[in-house]
Amino acid sequence: MKRYTATQARNNFSEIVEKACETGQTVIIERRHKPLVAIVPLVPDQESIGTAWDLPTYDLGNITGNLSRESLYDEDGR
Repeated sequence: MKRYTATQARNNFSEIVEKACETGQTVIIERRHKPLVAIVPLVPDQESIGTAWDLPTYDLGNITGNLSRESLYDEDGR
């Protein structure tokens, strides 16, 4: 999994997205060595997608609940 700083992502966003799509790998954007967001490439079916309404849906699990920054890191802040 490739990681970039927020500044690197801002300066090279289109290249980072293109690489993620080509390789199929998730990219993590960090600030001060802590993950902020992930760029996750969508892998469409073999059929033509058409419109945004035709995009496949993904089950992201139960992402509701207490999602604080503190709950995402271990005791060492990583």
